[in-house]
Amino acid sequence: TNVDGKCHFTCKTAISSLRPTVISYAQISIEGNIGSGKTTFLEYFQRECGSKVQTFREPVHKWLNLSGHNLLDLMYKEPKRWSFAFQQYVQLTMFQMHKEASEFSDDKCCVKMIERSLLSARYCFVENLYENELLHDVEYKIIDEWFKELMKDKCTKLDYIIYLRTSPEVCYQRVKQRFRREEETLTMEYLKNLHQLHEKWLLSDEMNIPVITINGDHSIAEMQESYDKCSQIMFKAN
Repeated sequence: TNVDGKCHFTCKTAISSLRPTVISYAQISIEGNIGSGKTTFLEYFQRECGSKVQTFREPVHKWLNLSGHNLLDLMYKEPKRWSFAFQQYVQLTMFQMHKEASEFSDDKCCVKMIERSLLSARYCFVENLYENELLHDVEYKIIDEWFKELMKDKCTKLDYIIYLRTSPEVCYQRVKQRFRREEETLTMEYLKNLHQLHEKWLLSDEMNIPVITINGDHSIAEMQESYDKCSQIMFKAN
């Protein structure tokens, strides 16, 4: 799929037919590379839509402090040693985020947005580690078995995905500008690998979840139009 505009919607089935009518909200994930603009996107909808949209952030704070240990920092500094432990904990905390979103109840809320999902953890980040031989075959299989088991829970089901399709070059610039200590060792090669894995997963003909793809290379001001289109699609589906 080539996306040369600002916002592109791909769907094999009409959104309105994906959920039983008794469900009054849509649950969606915001996907994209590191530095693709997910936080800005979520903040916009939380600010503009108020109680109609509830956002659930990627549980980075848990990865930064597990009983005083910064797992994210350990993984970036010694990936061969810490990738398995880190991804196991990521799966657990992402599942907890899914569950929190699923159980959230508010009559005014009609859209629940989660930052990333178990799916991107598995098909992008775990896959990248495995392809770069930072996970042993046995470790990879253990993570995959846990993933399959967790995905059986209804709380992990998504109505659709918004993909912030941002070039690795732009992502790299943004990462360097935000000065997060844990990201100091991130390389362009790492971001390029993650970009390709996002493309492979989200633009696949086999994708069975509707995907709204947004060109994330634009400035915040230029993204306004894309955000508005997303809003129209989301609230029309409800």
